[in-house]
Amino acid sequence: PTVDFTVSGTSTIRGWSCSAKGTMAITPGTGPSQPAPGFAKGVQTATVTVPVKAFKCPNDEMTEHLLQAMKADQFSEIVYRLEKYEVTGGVAQSTGTLTITGVTKPITLPITLSESPQGVQIAGNTRLDMTTFGIEPPVVMGGLLKVRPQIRIEFKGLVPR
Repeated sequence: PTVDFTVSGTSTIRGWSCSAKGTMAITPGTGPSQPAPGFAKGVQTATVTVPVKAFKCPNDEMTEHLLQAMKADQFSEIVYRLEKYEVTGGVAQSTGTLTITGVTKPITLPITLSESPQGVQIAGNTRLDMTTFGIEPPVVMGGLLKVRPQIRIEFKGLVPR
């Protein structure tokens, strides 16, 4: 299944947002895993992978700055791996690892799961500081535009039945 992935933030001049399509690989549970909406026997493994060079921003210059900041030639993917989760209602508090620019950090984020006739809609978002992952916030136009290190990551996708 594909996943829509967006990273957004602000700068000294304006807000910005760039998007990419990634993939989601989910292995349903086979035994005593905690059930989740759409997954009666729970989830054994889940991985979201986003190719860095797939990002598109509102203009080519922004895309170029993003790919440069994320060292796209050296680190081709952003990867989230689920390690555990706890479900309350339709929300799973997921804990796993996020790897960006070759730096892997633990992360906890809420993921909304909702069943539909087509499958299970999965969505989530979280804020993080890009410098935690070794990303230097871009500074352009002779220092007039400085990207702030706080960003938001959002994703959504459908796991078909």
